Amino acid sequence: MPKALALMVMLFGVLAGSGGAVAGPADAGGSETKAKAKTARRMAVVVLPAEGRSPEQQQALWQAAQEAALEHSGSGQSWVLLALNPRPPERGEGETIAEVKRKVDEGRQAYRFLKLPEARAVFEQAHRLLQEVPPARCERKVVSDLFFYWARAALDDGDDKTAGQLLRQVDRFDEKALPDPATMPPNLVATWDVALEERKSMPRARVSLHLGPGAGSLFVDCAERAAGEIVLEGPAGGEFWVAATIDGGSFHGRYRYPSRGTASLIVWSGQPGDARRVAELYGKLDRQTLASLSAPARQALDGLAAATGAELLLLAEADGAGARARLQLYLPQKGLLGSPVETALAEPGAPDAGLGAGMAKISAQMGSPGVLAALQGESDRARQDPDGATRKKKKGDGEAAPPWYRTWWFWTATGAVVAGGVLTAVLLATSGGTAPSGNVVLTVSPPR
Repeated sequence: MPKALALMVMLFGVLAGSGGAVAGPADAGGSETKAKAKTARRMAVVVLPAEGRSPEQQQALWQAAQEAALEHSGSGQSWVLLALNPRPPERGEGETIAEVKRKVDEGRQAYRFLKLPEARAVFEQAHRLLQEVPPARCERKVVSDLFFYWARAALDDGDDKTAGQLLRQVDRFDEKALPDPATMPPNLVATWDVALEERKSMPRARVSLHLGPGAGSLFVDCAERAAGEIVLEGPAGGEFWVAATIDGGSFHGRYRYPSRGTASLIVWSGQPGDARRVAELYGKLDRQTLASLSAPARQALDGLAAATGAELLLLAEADGAGARARLQLYLPQKGLLGSPVETALAEPGAPDAGLGAGMAKISAQMGSPGVLAALQGESDRARQDPDGATRKKKKGDGEAAPPWYRTWWFWTATGAVVAGGVLTAVLLATSGGTAPSGNVVLTVSPPR
C-alpha cells in the first residue's frame, strides 16, 4: 500500500472513531460537556479606539478584557475566546527585553546597597514592561532573577506576603530554582518553602490553547511550544504569558488560569495577507463609541468577524479618564446585543476584579431570552430561502466554499497536528510523481 494512502487510512480511522473530531485532554468531559460545547461561539474582544486614549492605554484595556473573558470560555461556557490583536505593540520585543535586563541589573545593584524601596520600584517597572508586551523569546533566567531579587527586597523590607507571592513565580521561568539552606538566609528559605506549599495546595485549572488557522510559532512564558492544540495546566488564578509570531506581525497576551475547569483560547493567525486586511478594518473604528456606531463602523466590525472566523464580538471602550470601561456584545450582520455593562478598571497588570464582575454580567446575558433569540434567529436566517422557507444549504449554493482543510471547523475540531498530517497526506496522495494515481476518500464530520 502506498505510504500516503496508508497514512490516510490511519487518520480516517482516528477521525471516524471519534465522530469526526480528535478528542484531546480538553475533551475529557463526557457527552454532556460535548453537547454544551457545540453552543459556545468563537468570540473576539475588540477595543474601540476612544478619542484621547493613547495606544498604550488601549492595549492595556485589551489585555485586561482578554484576561477577564478567558474565565468564561471553554466547554459548557459562554464562548470560546478568539484572541485577536490587530494593533501591534508600540515597543518592539527586542527593545522590551533589553530594557528589562537593564532594570533587573539596576534593581539588583540597589538591593546590594540596601536601597530596598528603590529596588522594589525598579523591579516593578521591569515586570510591568513584560506584562505590557509578553515576549515570545526572552532569557528565562533574567525573568527568574527578577522575581527572586524582587522577593528578597520585599522580604528584607518586611513585606512577607508579597515576597511569598513573588517566590511562587521563580521556578515558572527556572525549573531548577529551589530554596537552598546552604547558601540562603533562613528567613528566605522558610518563606520560599511556605510559598511552594501554598502553591501545591491551590486548585488546578487548565487552558486548551490553539494557534490557527494559519501558520505561526507559539510561545508560553518565553518557551516555544509545539504546533497544534496544547493543554496548559497551572494554579487557578495564576498568570501565564502567550506570544506568537504570525504572518504580518506578532501576538502578545497576558492571561490567568480560570478559577476551575478548562478554558478555551484560540490565538488567531490568518493566511498571508489576512493580518493586513484586519488592521485596515480595525483602523475604520477610530472615534467610534458604543452609543453611536456608524454604518461604516458596523461594516468594519462585520468584516473583522468574517476575516477572522469570529461568530461574536465583545466591544470594549474606556472613558476619557481611563478609570471605567463599558462592554457590550455585537452579533455580526445584526448589531449590538443586550445592554452595555459599565465597570471600574484596575491598575494595568493587576487582577481586575471590577472588569471580571463586568465580564460575568456579559456572560449571564448570553443566556437571556433576548440574546438567545437573536443568536437563534441568526442561525435560522442563514438557512432560509428568499421566500422564508428554511432549508439546509447545499454545497454548490452561492459563493464557493473554501477547501475543507482551510476551514475553521477543521482546524479547531481536529487540532493542527492531526490536521496538518491530513493535509500533508492529501497533498501527497493527489500530487503527481511516481506515486500511483487514484481516488482518496476522507470523511470528516464538521461540528454541528
